[in-house]
Parts: sequence; structure tokens; C-alpha cells
Amino acid sequence: MTMITDTQLAAMRLALDALEAKPKTRFSPPEAVEALARQIRRARDELGHDLTDIALLLQAHGLAIKPTTLRGYLSKLATAEPAPKTRKSQSVASGKAPAGAAGLAMAAGAALQARDAAPEGDLVLELADGQGG
Repeated sequence: MTMITDTQLAAMRLALDALEAKPKTRFSPPEAVEALARQIRRARDELGHDLTDIALLLQAHGLAIKPTTLRGYLSKLATAEPAPKTRKSQSVASGKAPAGAAGLAMAAGAALQARDAAPEGDLVLELADGQGG
């Protein structure tokens, strides 16, 4: 049995760490659909082709796939993609108020003024976000 020295082991680590990724040249059917998803959706949504048309085109290029399988792969991809950010989540993430914040601030101010002007015995609801309601 050949013994490896710590110097050789360190050199092997450096060589392995320096490796660059090889480009992928072979794709499974789900990987192929994922790689083509933008073009498939465009063909379906913008160009009016149904999944049968698209599956036939893909079959002609060597991808054995049925329309129902194609639909399933696209559905899985759609659920795996992150949901588009809403204005509220964007404003929270960025720390900035959304574009319509001025109107919301005015409405909140009016609600707070109404709360403050209410007679002492009246019930005034306050929402969890601190705005009167």
C-alpha cells in the first residue's frame, strides 16, 4: 500500500480546490424542461401553442416527453420559483416606504386624529400595525 505524506495531501487539497466546474452537457428530461422553461412558457403563453405542440417539437429534437409530463414539470418549476415580491415585502426588505405610502400615511394620520378626538367613553379600535381603524 502506498503511503501519502501530509505535503502530498496538502498539494492534492490545493489542486482539488483550484478545479473549475465542468460545463454540463447532458440533461435529464426535468433538467431539460427547466433549462427551456422560459422558451416553453413563451411558446405557450405568447405564441399560442399548446403543450401538445410543444411536446411534439421537443420530441422531434430528441426529448421523449408527453404533454402531461411537460405540464407536470412546468407546474413543479412554478411552485419552486419564489413568489414575486409584493409592495409590502419590498418596502420591509428595503427599509423604504412603497410608492403609495404617502396616501397610507395620510389615512393613518386621519385615523389617529379621529381616535384622539373620540369622546373618552367611545371604543376606538387600533390595528396591530398601530394605525387606527
